[in-house]
Amino acid sequence: MKKFLLSVATVAMFANFANAEVITLSVNDATDIKGTEVAEVAAGVDDKRPNGEARHFQPLNSFVLGDFDFQFGNNGGPTEPALYFPMSTKEGNNTVRIYAKNTMTISAPSDMPIGSVVAYDVKNRKNVTIYAGEPKTEITFTASAQVRFESFTITVGEAGETPKAEKGEAAENPFTVAEALKYIEDGGSEKDIKYVIGYITAIKEVSTSYGNAEFTLCGSMTDTEGLTVFRCTYLKGEKFTSEDQLQVGMHVIVNGKLMLYQAKNSKQLAYGELVSIDASGVEGIVADADEAPVYYNMQGVRVANPENGVFIEVKGNKATKVVL
Repeated sequence: MKKFLLSVATVAMFANFANAEVITLSVNDATDIKGTEVAEVAAGVDDKRPNGEARHFQPLNSFVLGDFDFQFGNNGGPTEPALYFPMSTKEGNNTVRIYAKNTMTISAPSDMPIGSVVAYDVKNRKNVTIYAGEPKTEITFTASAQVRFESFTITVGEAGETPKAEKGEAAENPFTVAEALKYIEDGGSEKDIKYVIGYITAIKEVSTSYGNAEFTLCGSMTDTEGLTVFRCTYLKGEKFTSEDQLQVGMHVIVNGKLMLYQAKNSKQLAYGELVSIDASGVEGIVADADEAPVYYNMQGVRVANPENGVFIEVKGNKATKVVL
């Protein structure tokens, strides 16, 4: 077994048997770094990089943290994994940059099987559970989008459990629209990525030129107050390629930055992406026959007397596409 680095912050929390331990590792303490090293470029030296560029290793092949070996692979991704240092003129932490499709494999000594790994992603300001399950001496993470990890918390010696995300922190536990509006009203941080679930009640634009959309998200199809979802990309961060990818009545989960746009006093969820889409609200749901319907055109504009076209008929929380 490799000698444990004294500079690595370590916290031990012993459970029912002696081998249970939690270890926190900082990327600042990486040793035996292997990859292609790129020297720092100072600001103002290179016209193509006017702000300069920090020293980094790219592609990054591997490094060692404490008793654990980290191996990195491109895996057919458009960008190679990298290890970045802060600029010499600034304070900061080293970060591992893993891009879409890249892999990171963590190997442990036989007497230190990994039960869980949680990494802090400084780019999105959140913890990411890389693995949680039966103890293994090797686990592999494949990135679906860019992350920048600056630390890893590893449980060894016992099975790990995926921690339940706080409200709004994950798609599995999203804010309602009402909770998101209150979060903004209470002055919550607009830097953090939050998840919100709701119904699309109006669509301002689906831009195939820029690949993003702007629409209104409400808690139900009859709510009058909602969030303006601004510059939202399609599933997995892909660009919109067709206007019919988004329709009024869809029940969706979106993520982005919750903020108050002061100029228009508008509560927004901005610069995020669609996480999931349930289109059953658009097609074929039988609405409550006792409730008077409300009609919208396909652009999400309410229509008092619909005729000669295709409309969304809304009763309660349910919507049906109809031809009148």
